[in-house]
Amino acid sequence: MTASRERPSAEYDAILEACRHPVRRVVLATLLAHCGSITLTELAASIETNAAGVTGDHPRRLSDADDRTPSTLLLTLHHTHLPKLAEAGLVEYDAERRVAEPTAEFDRVRPLMSTIVAADPTLEAPIVG
Repeated sequence: MTASRERPSAEYDAILEACRHPVRRVVLATLLAHCGSITLTELAASIETNAAGVTGDHPRRLSDADDRTPSTLLLTLHHTHLPKLAEAGLVEYDAERRVAEPTAEFDRVRPLMSTIVAADPTLEAPIVG
């Protein structure tokens, strides 16, 4: 690997950690497919749309698989998943407005995230809106 293509190991590990949870992979896939900011409600809808794939062969909703109601999914996005993505520098999350927006860092590592998301056989193309 050339010096210009090398990424510090800690940065790569942070991206992999951000992609570790299936809900965050759906969020990232949705942001990859969506231009600009997106509301918490739109992200939850995308997760529910992709839930059958994320939970495997069972036709359950993701919220059911995680013993969650749709309102709890909104809470976990708000309190857990979006803050973790913000901590990784991939999104800016305005908790008051409940809006997430990709950062410049997200755009910089877009090819790597696209590869990770594309390699996930459980995800379908996210539907936003």
